[in-house]
Amino acid sequence: MSESAGYTREQLKNLKEAYASGVLEFRFGSEKTVYRSGKEMLEAIRIIERDLGVAQKPRMRAVIPTFGKGL
Repeated sequence: MSESAGYTREQLKNLKEAYASGVLEFRFGSEKTVYRSGKEMLEAIRIIERDLGVAQKPRMRAVIPTFGKGL
């Protein structure tokens, strides 16, 4: 799948289901894609999410330092 293709939410849903089941071969309509690894498939999911504008933003984490006198 190339980044310039127009993706649908249905394609994204089906690709996520295939990823969750451990399948590396994905077929949507007449298009068939075989991924080399789960990592490659996950990257495709992230690209499609960005293209559709549904990418999840990373959570903000707050770190609150504490200081003591060491007593």
